[in-house]
Amino acid sequence: MAESIIRVCFEKDLKVIVMGLWPQGPQQANLALEKVFQDSTIRAKELQYGRDYVNLGFQTGNEFVIQRMGSSFESMFPSDYEGTPYKEIPLVRNVRNFSNIDFSVNLSAGFPGTVEWVQIAVDRYGLPMGAGNTAVQAPVMYAYLNAGQLEGLLGGMSGAAEFEAVTEYQAKGTKFMLSQSFAHVVVIAFVIIGNVAFFRSGRKSKLREN
Repeated sequence: MAESIIRVCFEKDLKVIVMGLWPQGPQQANLALEKVFQDSTIRAKELQYGRDYVNLGFQTGNEFVIQRMGSSFESMFPSDYEGTPYKEIPLVRNVRNFSNIDFSVNLSAGFPGTVEWVQIAVDRYGLPMGAGNTAVQAPVMYAYLNAGQLEGLLGGMSGAAEFEAVTEYQAKGTKFMLSQSFAHVVVIAFVIIGNVAFFRSGRKSKLREN
């Protein structure tokens, strides 16, 4: 999801600000950025770090971070992932809070995640937001989607594949859907085999008793 979303942003000349509430989030974002920059079309744009995109890094504090960002990004991220002071980064120099952000996408697999972003950033500060969640979490997010609190939702591997299909860029989501579907078929097959074996063993036991 991250790779596809970042790619679309760069194709449409959108500025990208990355931050994470999980320690591994900014690292995963950098991996996604590296993958996107392998595309010659994106490289040809000669995007510059600090001007076209920036990674603010990780900040501990869960919901408190989101709350504080509603007033001041800089208070939570005094420097970026590389240690550059916030005020020295051209892209965010004039970004004070959520009122300066046109759209946000939250990618999460637990707490803190989409629920906390909706409750604080969306409800309190009116931040337009879409989300990408694991397949297990996605059903919980449908209520926010139906209420209009989320403007879009990607659920699990299938959500990533669907987004790739819409953006006409096939990557990991589309590729891994085949293996995931095969795995599901195998699981279903074993469930059927297990049930057949169970009922047959039960019938044999009854025949012995008779």
